[in-house]
Amino acid sequence: MYMSDELYKYFQDELKVAGEKLGISNLTIIDSSVLQDKNLLNTTNVSNLIADFKSVTNLQVRRGVAVISQSINFDPKLLNEQDEYLIIKKGSKISISINIQNQGNVTEKDVPVKLTYKVEDVSKSEEKTQSIDTINPSEQKTVTFSDITAYPGKKCEIKIEAGPVPDEVLFTNNTEVYKFMMEK
Repeated sequence: MYMSDELYKYFQDELKVAGEKLGISNLTIIDSSVLQDKNLLNTTNVSNLIADFKSVTNLQVRRGVAVISQSINFDPKLLNEQDEYLIIKKGSKISISINIQNQGNVTEKDVPVKLTYKVEDVSKSEEKTQSIDTINPSEQKTVTFSDITAYPGKKCEIKIEAGPVPDEVLFTNNTEVYKFMMEK
């Protein structure tokens, strides 16, 4: 960063000289200073600064999990998409796998994941729950819900909810809803 700042100053000085040669006396660009601390030219000091940045204990604790919407997999397999519905192959039972990611900076334990399954013209919804024992920061874990009742030709909806974990602040990525139909 320091070198970048020095190059910027060099460019600014050269631009001023070039401007003066053209008869422009006040040609300049905005001042920049990335690093004001000259102590950071010392390798040990830079290493210590980087270690401080990488240390979780010096960072604010951030907690949160998310459903990775693009990671959903159906069994029977997905055939295509029609309007807002995913169309899957015919089968007797359905399995759904999806990735859950720890988007915080601390390891989470016992993260609840819930699937709610609704079917058009069927009054009872089906719920399944699982728990992720441990998930590290930035890690994704796949959760699979199986033995879900199939209703060929009916409009279905599943909602997958991950967490929340204690002290989580952002909840907008905890839930995903998918509409699908199984071919007849």
